[in-house]
Amino acid sequence: MVSDRRELLIVAGELSGDLLASALVSEIKARCPEWRFVGAGGPHLKAAGVQLLYESCSWSAIGFAQSVRLIPRLSFALSGIKRYIARHRPHRVILVDFGTFNVRVARFAKKQGVPVCYYIPPGCWRRGWANPELARITDLVMTPFPWSAEELRRVGANAHWIGHPLLDLVRPRRSREEVLSLVGIQGEPLVVGLLPGSRRAELSAMVPLVARAASLIQSHCSPSAFVLAAAPNADLAYVEKLLCSAGWKKTDASSDSAVLKFTVGDAPAGVVVGAAYDVMAASDILLCCSGTATLEAAILGKPMIIMYRSAGIAMAAEYAIGRGKLPRFIGLPNLIADAEICPEFVQERATPANLAAEVLSILRNRDRLVDMFRGLREVRSTLGEPGAASRAAELICDPKLGAGDLQ
Repeated sequence: MVSDRRELLIVAGELSGDLLASALVSEIKARCPEWRFVGAGGPHLKAAGVQLLYESCSWSAIGFAQSVRLIPRLSFALSGIKRYIARHRPHRVILVDFGTFNVRVARFAKKQGVPVCYYIPPGCWRRGWANPELARITDLVMTPFPWSAEELRRVGANAHWIGHPLLDLVRPRRSREEVLSLVGIQGEPLVVGLLPGSRRAELSAMVPLVARAASLIQSHCSPSAFVLAAAPNADLAYVEKLLCSAGWKKTDASSDSAVLKFTVGDAPAGVVVGAAYDVMAASDILLCCSGTATLEAAILGKPMIIMYRSAGIAMAAEYAIGRGKLPRFIGLPNLIADAEICPEFVQERATPANLAAEVLSILRNRDRLVDMFRGLREVRSTLGEPGAASRAAELICDPKLGAGDLQ
């Protein structure tokens, strides 16, 4: 079939990639309104007007055990996307992060002669390394880190540093007072923000962990309050069940269906759905699950403790076996800085007692807070300036895909 010069295929995995992809689509449409989009993604891409061939927000997994369960679903989607590319030959294929899946899409599209544009390439946070295959299977790579662009060019890729797209997206909508009022918190307590992740497997381990840590913190720090940020796609009934099983007490029902109110010992607490940036900005310190949220918090300059603990024996065993091959850090701010700016607690070290003790230690040590603020500012400075999606759209809309205009 002859290529459709107006159709672009975009593939994003996980909720964070879906959010970044939707902003990119909006910027491309502003420049080329006649182009239409199909692809794989989630609610953000759908809201941006993309015709979804596959819903991808449930594709994410951590570790081998979880990944194995997703193989049938991902294989089915990959086969379908390949068929679509072969039949429709879109004008561009745009891939957003999600390397394990999207590298396979890139290989196929390149063989079909369809231009491949990779937005946020896999492993782009690593210094001193780039996957040489990306030069062979892409026509354009847009990366958020300057060192990534340099390394990719070194191996032959048409790579451009565009800055980090999160700089345009991490913008709280509510004031601290509005967030606290939403969950019934009064006065000026110490506010601890809880970000336990978005995957159901993460929630099953992380929600009880942060809930019990909150109980310990409030017993040593008064007045204090706690706000948990739930992802837009979170099962709120499941989150409530986990919190109650960890000792939180449900209080009055909120008139807002996206809000739950609790008490933790003598301290007020709440859950807010789909307002992570508001929760981060309203908090004095965060307990943050490793992932994109750690970089979002760094952009806001929020002190945090980064944590991860998996549920189930299989995941724990996998971590114990493979820990020697893992990166030095798990949190994006630390990975970007190649230094521990924010303390990390992983697996057996991620206990309620350890997390609570670390929160109290940081708050009582001004020098540690000052050092953390300084480190977070330095991380923010490496991300460039706002406008990443706009710069990426210019490159994608360029008939030459930015070739010969490396920056």
